[in-house]
Amino acid sequence: MGYTRKISFIALISSLYAMLTIIPGYLSFGPIQFRVSDMLIPLSAIYGYPACIAVTIGCIVANAYYFVGWIDVIAGPIANLISSILIYHMRKHLLIATIISSFIIGFTVGSYLWLFFPPQDLGISLHPSILIGLSVSASSLITVSGLGYILVKSISKILPENLKRL
Repeated sequence: MGYTRKISFIALISSLYAMLTIIPGYLSFGPIQFRVSDMLIPLSAIYGYPACIAVTIGCIVANAYYFVGWIDVIAGPIANLISSILIYHMRKHLLIATIISSFIIGFTVGSYLWLFFPPQDLGISLHPSILIGLSVSASSLITVSGLGYILVKSISKILPENLKRL
């Protein structure tokens, strides 16, 4: 299809991602986060690169809105981009792709988020980036591998073919 349809799709999904991240507030940010918006990342399995671009732009907008630091505005969206491209290329093995993507997001975000939210001493001899990486990975498993997987499978069954193509 044409560029207008692709640009409209990117605008719709990126604004939906940003809205689903910003509205829940601090539930979407911090060392323990639950980003419902991450369920949109697996849409790249159906819609390809426009979905990859959309979740990246949406993440930039959301992370800039709740500004933690420049590294969050840059690295978080890069994690979304890499994850969505991986899902697109592994779409025939969607569940495995979403699980791998959850850990990419979790450990990318965990690698820097601990600098802004240093965890309290829990008596565990793991680096804070690993603890936060595990926390974000766990929530990403729920949103990307759980909700996102269900969303893609539902869209694949419900929508007619002409609405699955851009």
